[in-house]
Amino acid sequence: GESLSPEELEPVLAEALKKRDKAEEDLIGKTLETYNEAIAEGKTATLDEDISTFAFATQFRGAVIWSYKTSEYVGEEVLAYLPVPGEYIGCGDLDELTGGKAWSI
Repeated sequence: GESLSPEELEPVLAEALKKRDKAEEDLIGKTLETYNEAIAEGKTATLDEDISTFAFATQFRGAVIWSYKTSEYVGEEVLAYLPVPGEYIGCGDLDELTGGKAWSI
């Protein structure tokens, strides 16, 4: 396939990840579901380039966010971190327990 530079990739990702209305999101979801079911059944299926780019961009964004949130620096310095978890406090106030930070994974 053809390679894209970061400068070329940015507008492609921006277009793929643009805000969509609920009807368009539902249509994309159904189309992807139908495509994945066909592939799982061993059938030949095609996918519109815009929808395949959307699917790639969404998964790519999720992987980047997950990688960032699970990095050592973010886990120890940005999020609330306990190397050995302590007591369980089920209904504690987030500001009191962690200074408002989410827990590190």
